[in-house]
Amino acid sequence: MSHKLYYTQQLLKQLPDDDRPTEDTAMKEWWQDIREDSGLRLSWEGYAIMNQLEIESWSFDTDFAIGPGQLILLNNKLSCPYFIIMGKKMLAKKQPQIIMYGSQEATMYALYGDLKRFLKYLKSI
Repeated sequence: MSHKLYYTQQLLKQLPDDDRPTEDTAMKEWWQDIREDSGLRLSWEGYAIMNQLEIESWSFDTDFAIGPGQLILLNNKLSCPYFIIMGKKMLAKKQPQIIMYGSQEATMYALYGDLKRFLKYLKSI
């Protein structure tokens, strides 16, 4: 079973019956990339579900725009769900922000102190 399917099933169990989509619908709506074996980047809908269920998260402002190369690296290396707020147009934020739903990755990010150094760490593992 993929991590994405596992997380989807666990989240579905926490939703009330009358507000619970099908597993297939959740997989398509909650994840940025709908392929089952792809990364764990959340869509807006997935981010909203995580907030609705009050799943513990850690937010970090980034000091530069997150480009395609960085997105691919995060997609391939992060083993926890995450959401990226890209900037001005989203939630009135002026700088990009990454929200992680895994304490280990969030701790490593905090230890490295910024996205560039964290990405270098991810490349090395």
